[in-house]
Amino acid sequence: MQGRRSRSTRAPRPGGGGQRPGPPPRERKTRGAPPPTQATRRITDQLLSQPDRPTAILASDSVIALEILRTIRQRGMRIPDEISLITFHDADWTGVTTPPITVVDQPVYALGHSVADLLIRRLKGDIQPAERLVLRTAIITRGSVGAPHP
Repeated sequence: MQGRRSRSTRAPRPGGGGQRPGPPPRERKTRGAPPPTQATRRITDQLLSQPDRPTAILASDSVIALEILRTIRQRGMRIPDEISLITFHDADWTGVTTPPITVVDQPVYALGHSVADLLIRRLKGDIQPAERLVLRTAIITRGSVGAPHP
Protein backbone atom coordinates (compact mmCIF):
# COMPACT_ATOMS: atom_id res chain seq x y z
CA MET A 1 0.00 0.00 0.00
CA GLN A 2 1.22 3.45 -0.71
CA GLY A 3 1.82 5.85 2.11
CA ARG A 4 -0.34 8.88 2.43
CA ARG A 5 0.82 12.25 3.64
CA SER A 6 -1.32 14.23 6.00
CA ARG A 7 -0.97 17.45 7.89
CA SER A 8 -1.88 17.73 11.55
CA THR A 9 -4.09 20.66 12.32
CA ARG A 10 -4.89 22.12 15.64
CA ALA A 11 -8.46 22.75 16.66
CA PRO A 12 -9.37 26.33 17.51
CA ARG A 13 -9.58 27.20 21.18
CA PRO A 14 -13.01 26.99 22.75
CA GLY A 15 -14.57 30.45 22.72
CA GLY A 16 -12.45 31.62 19.80
CA GLY A 17 -8.90 32.85 19.92
CA GLY A 18 -7.62 31.12 16.78
CA GLN A 19 -5.12 28.29 16.72
CA ARG A 20 -3.77 26.69 19.87
CA PRO A 21 -0.22 27.66 20.76
CA GLY A 22 2.54 25.20 20.16
CA PRO A 23 4.84 23.98 17.44
CA PRO A 24 3.66 24.20 13.87
CA PRO A 25 1.86 21.20 12.41
CA ARG A 26 4.22 18.51 11.19
CA GLU A 27 3.96 16.26 8.21
CA ARG A 28 3.27 12.60 8.99
CA LYS A 29 3.55 9.59 6.81
CA THR A 30 0.89 6.97 7.42
CA ARG A 31 0.41 3.55 5.96
CA GLY A 32 -2.70 1.45 6.23
CA ALA A 33 -2.51 -2.10 7.48
CA PRO A 34 -3.15 -4.90 5.02
CA PRO A 35 -6.75 -6.07 4.86
CA PRO A 36 -7.50 -8.63 7.59
CA THR A 37 -8.07 -11.34 5.00
CA GLN A 38 -4.54 -10.99 3.64
CA ALA A 39 -3.03 -10.95 7.12
CA THR A 40 -5.03 -14.02 8.12
CA ARG A 41 -3.90 -15.94 5.04
CA ARG A 42 -0.27 -14.95 5.60
CA ILE A 43 -0.30 -15.95 9.28
CA THR A 44 -2.09 -19.23 8.55
CA ASP A 45 0.33 -20.06 5.77
CA GLN A 46 3.27 -19.39 8.12
CA LEU A 47 1.74 -21.63 10.80
CA LEU A 48 1.10 -24.45 8.36
CA SER A 49 4.60 -24.19 6.89
CA GLN A 50 6.32 -24.97 10.19
CA PRO A 51 7.84 -28.43 10.56
CA ASP A 52 5.95 -28.86 13.83
CA ARG A 53 2.70 -27.37 12.57
CA PRO A 54 -0.44 -27.21 14.71
CA THR A 55 -2.91 -30.10 14.71
CA ALA A 56 -5.87 -27.74 15.19
CA ILE A 57 -6.78 -24.09 14.76
CA LEU A 58 -9.41 -22.28 16.81
CA ALA A 59 -10.51 -19.18 14.90
CA SER A 60 -11.75 -16.12 16.79
CA ASP A 61 -14.71 -15.62 14.45
CA SER A 62 -16.28 -16.94 11.27
CA VAL A 63 -14.66 -14.35 8.98
CA ILE A 64 -11.20 -15.41 10.15
CA ALA A 65 -12.22 -19.08 9.95
CA LEU A 66 -13.27 -18.72 6.33
CA GLU A 67 -9.84 -17.35 5.38
CA ILE A 68 -8.14 -20.13 7.34
CA LEU A 69 -10.31 -22.69 5.53
CA ARG A 70 -9.33 -21.19 2.16
CA THR A 71 -5.64 -21.34 3.06
CA ILE A 72 -5.91 -24.94 4.25
CA ARG A 73 -7.61 -25.94 1.00
CA GLN A 74 -5.11 -24.04 -1.15
CA ARG A 75 -2.36 -26.03 0.51
CA GLY A 76 -4.20 -29.26 -0.37
CA MET A 77 -4.67 -30.24 3.26
CA ARG A 78 -7.65 -32.29 4.40
CA ILE A 79 -9.89 -31.35 7.33
CA PRO A 80 -10.02 -33.19 9.79
CA ASP A 81 -7.49 -35.78 8.57
CA GLU A 82 -4.51 -33.41 8.64
CA ILE A 83 -5.79 -30.49 10.71
CA SER A 84 -8.87 -29.67 12.78
CA LEU A 85 -10.73 -26.36 12.51
CA ILE A 86 -13.11 -24.82 15.05
CA THR A 87 -14.54 -21.31 15.09
CA PHE A 88 -16.65 -19.03 17.23
CA HIS A 89 -20.05 -18.05 15.80
CA ASP A 90 -22.36 -20.38 13.92
CA ALA A 91 -22.34 -18.51 10.60
CA ASP A 92 -24.53 -19.92 7.84
CA TRP A 93 -21.59 -21.17 5.78
CA THR A 94 -20.11 -23.27 8.61
CA GLY A 95 -22.81 -25.93 8.29
CA VAL A 96 -22.64 -26.33 4.52
CA THR A 97 -18.92 -26.87 3.91
CA THR A 98 -17.37 -30.28 3.42
CA PRO A 99 -16.80 -31.17 6.14
CA PRO A 100 -19.10 -28.91 8.15
CA ILE A 101 -17.15 -26.78 10.66
CA THR A 102 -17.43 -27.33 14.42
CA VAL A 103 -18.40 -24.07 16.14
CA VAL A 104 -18.68 -22.49 19.56
CA ASP A 105 -22.15 -20.99 19.26
CA GLN A 106 -22.60 -17.74 21.14
CA PRO A 107 -25.91 -16.11 22.04
CA VAL A 108 -25.18 -12.97 20.01
CA TYR A 109 -28.78 -11.71 20.11
CA ALA A 110 -28.94 -12.06 23.91
CA LEU A 111 -25.52 -10.41 24.23
CA GLY A 112 -26.59 -7.46 22.07
CA HIS A 113 -29.85 -7.11 23.97
CA SER A 114 -28.07 -7.15 27.34
CA VAL A 115 -25.50 -4.56 26.27
CA ALA A 116 -28.17 -2.29 24.76
CA ASP A 117 -30.21 -2.54 27.97
CA LEU A 118 -27.17 -1.60 30.06
CA LEU A 119 -26.37 1.34 27.77
CA ILE A 120 -29.93 2.67 27.92
CA ARG A 121 -29.94 2.43 31.72
CA ARG A 122 -26.66 4.34 31.90
CA LEU A 123 -27.87 7.01 29.49
CA LYS A 124 -30.86 7.51 31.80
CA GLY A 125 -28.48 8.10 34.71
CA ASP A 126 -28.67 4.67 36.36
CA ILE A 127 -24.98 4.25 37.16
CA GLN A 128 -24.39 0.94 38.88
CA PRO A 129 -21.12 -0.78 39.71
CA ALA A 130 -19.71 -2.98 36.98
CA GLU A 131 -21.57 -6.23 36.68
CA ARG A 132 -20.51 -9.56 35.28
CA LEU A 133 -22.87 -11.12 32.81
CA VAL A 134 -22.23 -14.71 31.79
CA LEU A 135 -24.14 -16.05 28.81
CA ARG A 136 -24.22 -19.73 27.96
CA THR A 137 -22.36 -20.96 24.90
CA ALA A 138 -22.64 -24.32 23.20
CA ILE A 139 -20.31 -26.40 21.08
CA ILE A 140 -21.93 -27.61 17.90
CA THR A 141 -19.88 -30.65 16.96
CA ARG A 142 -19.59 -31.24 13.25
CA GLY A 143 -17.05 -32.94 11.03
CA SER A 144 -14.03 -30.62 11.23
CA VAL A 145 -12.39 -32.09 14.32
CA GLY A 146 -10.34 -35.26 14.33
CA ALA A 147 -7.67 -36.94 16.39
CA PRO A 148 -4.18 -35.54 15.79
CA HIS A 149 -1.82 -37.72 13.79
CA PRO A 150 1.80 -38.17 14.87
